[in-house]
Amino acid sequence: MKRPSLRVQLVGVFVLLYSVPFIIFIVWMMDHVQKDFLEEVDGQLEMVAAKIDSLFEKEGKEISKTKDVIHSFATLLDPSHTLFVSVDSETIFRSANFPFNISSIVIPEGSQFATVRKGDVWYRVYQKRSNGLVTHIADNITILEHTIAESRLLLFAYIPLVVIISVVTGFLLVGRILRPLDNIIIKAREISSENLNQRIPNPNTDDEISRLVTTLNEMIERLERSFSRMERFTANASHELRTPLTILKGELAVVLQRERTAEEYREIMKSNYEEVSRIASTVERLFMLAKIDSNLIPVEREIVDLGALVEEVYSEGMTLGKESNITLELDIQDRVVMRGDVILLTQMLLNLVENAVKFNHPSGTVRISLERIDGVARVSVADTGIGIPEHLLNRIFERFYRIKTGSTARNAGAGLGLSIVQWIVDIHGGTIEVSSRPGSGSTFSVFLPVHT
Repeated sequence: MKRPSLRVQLVGVFVLLYSVPFIIFIVWMMDHVQKDFLEEVDGQLEMVAAKIDSLFEKEGKEISKTKDVIHSFATLLDPSHTLFVSVDSETIFRSANFPFNISSIVIPEGSQFATVRKGDVWYRVYQKRSNGLVTHIADNITILEHTIAESRLLLFAYIPLVVIISVVTGFLLVGRILRPLDNIIIKAREISSENLNQRIPNPNTDDEISRLVTTLNEMIERLERSFSRMERFTANASHELRTPLTILKGELAVVLQRERTAEEYREIMKSNYEEVSRIASTVERLFMLAKIDSNLIPVEREIVDLGALVEEVYSEGMTLGKESNITLELDIQDRVVMRGDVILLTQMLLNLVENAVKFNHPSGTVRISLERIDGVARVSVADTGIGIPEHLLNRIFERFYRIKTGSTARNAGAGLGLSIVQWIVDIHGGTIEVSSRPGSGSTFSVFLPVHT
C-alpha cells in the first residue's frame, strides 16, 4: 500500500488533534449537564420524601390522621410533582396525576432513583421505604429530556461540519507551511551538473526550513567543488599523458621513415623508455590520488625509526644524484621514533629528494637532515637549486601546478608529487614549511609528532 504524502499525514494529525478533543468535550459536556440537572431534581425529590417521613413519624400509624396530613402536604407540592404513599401495602395517598401503576415501576437494584418514560412524557421517580412506609415521588422532566436530546442531536450534527472545517483549515495551514519546501523542490530540480553555481534561495527565517536550505546549499557547493576538481583533474591528466604519448608517436614516426644505425636506434629507444617511464609514473600518481580522494589507502600505525628511514632515503637518493652529478649530504642530529606508515613516509621523503635533485643546478648539493625540536621531529630537505618565487610558495602543493623554470617537458614532472607529500604529512598529524630564494635553493621542512 502506497504511503500517503507528508501533506496528507500532517492534515490527518491536525484533524485528530482538533476534532477528537472537540468530540470528547461535547460528549462530556452533555453528560455533565444532564447529571447536574438530575442531581438538582433528585435533591428536591429527596426533600419531599424526608418531609413525608417526618410527618408520618409525628402522626404515628393512625391511617386517618396520616391521610389528612399527607393530603394537606400534597396540596403544597410543585404541580410537576406527583405522589404515591402506602403503609404496609395499604394506599394512603395517590395524586390524581400519578401516572404509574406501582407494580410497573422498575427501580434498579441498589438504587432509589429511576428515569421512566410514560408515552411521550418523561418522569424522574424516587422510591423510599422506611418502617413500612413506602413513598413514590415522580417529577415531570420531559422538557429537560427533550432539551438535552435536542442539544445533543444539534451538537453531534455539528461534528461533520467541525471535521470538514478542520480538514480545510489543515490543508490551508499545512500548504502554507510546506510552500517553502515546494519552492526548494522546484529550485533543486533546476540545478544539475551544468549549473552547480546556482543556489536555493534562503528565507533566512532561522527555522528548520532555513537550516535545510543552508545544508542543501552547502552540499551543492561541495558538489560544485568536486565537479570542478574532477574536471581540472581530467583535463590535466589528459594533458600530462598526451604530451609523452605525442613525443613517442613523433619519434616512432621518424624512425619508420628510413633505416637507422644501431646507435640511432639505441638513442631513440632510450628516449622512448624515458617517456614510457614518465607515463608510468604519472599514471601511478594519478591512481594514488584517486585512492586518496576515495579514502582507499590504508594507513598503518607502527613504530618508525626516523633515523633509519632517513638513512635509507639518503642511500636511494645517492643513485638519483649520481645520474645528475648532484652531491647528497646527510645530517642526523637526533634519533627519534614516531607512529606512522613507513611506506608512505618513505615515499614522502623520496618525493622531496627527487624534486631537490631535479630542480638543482648542475653539480649542486642536496642536504637531508633530522633533528628534534620542541618535542617534534624535523626532517629537512635543502637544495642549492633554482628556488621558488615567494608569491608562488602557496601554490606549489596544488595538483598539476608546475612553476615555469625553463626545464624541458621531459624532466618537469606532472606537478603531483608535492600534493601527495602534503597529504602524507597531514594524515600523520604533521605540518610542512617551505623557505626559498630564487637562484639560491629551497628548503622543505616536515614537522612530525614524536612517539614517547
